[in-house]
Amino acid sequence: MNRQKITTLIGFAIKSRKIIFGEDQIKTLTKPALVIIDSASSEKYKERVKRSAGSNEVIIVDDLSSLTHRDNVHSIAILDINLANGIKESLDN
Repeated sequence: MNRQKITTLIGFAIKSRKIIFGEDQIKTLTKPALVIIDSASSEKYKERVKRSAGSNEVIIVDDLSSLTHRDNVHSIAILDINLANGIKESLDN
């Protein structure tokens, strides 16, 4: 996993407003490209977010707060398909 590249891509998503933070905002989405959950979150929280994401891809990562440079971030949704694909490719490496 290339953490620097993932941090950069999430930063691009923040700048371009193609990211949603938090479970409540994810519930309102109809089609997020990618949902990322912090591994430190409780199992109950992870299941709620996965249900909210529907059939979309959900990834669990360590220390999501450091990737977003924000405190207390437990889940995010990436709205742009190209940024989501870049993050998935970086996770595979």
